[in-house]
Amino acid sequence: MPSVNMTLEQFEDYRVTMQTDATKAMDLLFAQPAAVASHPEYNTLITPGGLNTLSPGIRAMLGDEADHMEQWPDAQMERMRQKLVQSIQENRPVHFFSRLYYGASEELDILDPDGKGEITITFLSPAGRVRVSVMVGS
Repeated sequence: MPSVNMTLEQFEDYRVTMQTDATKAMDLLFAQPAAVASHPEYNTLITPGGLNTLSPGIRAMLGDEADHMEQWPDAQMERMRQKLVQSIQENRPVHFFSRLYYGASEELDILDPDGKGEITITFLSPAGRVRVSVMVGS
């Protein structure tokens, strides 16, 4: 879910790290998931369907990427919400990534191989929707 206003330098960083400003913010928040229980958006997160329409607080955290995130299908956002609630309850860190892929629509990949350790959530955005514009300075 790269930002629509990404510089070439930011895009190169994204390409190497597979993280955007939003995934970095979520990574930081869920590094200590038990602490999320005291976050102002906790009640939104634990409410079924709470991520289908992003609250103003979550939109502020995601910045430019909030609109793009709301394009994710509700069923996928609900799967992610449930996994995040589980991570909080079990105090299991979650790592977030974003990747371009050659599918036709947004997808969410959730990896929880052993059901005990860290969880990885990757947002897959259709590469065909990426548009590049270059501005040449004077």
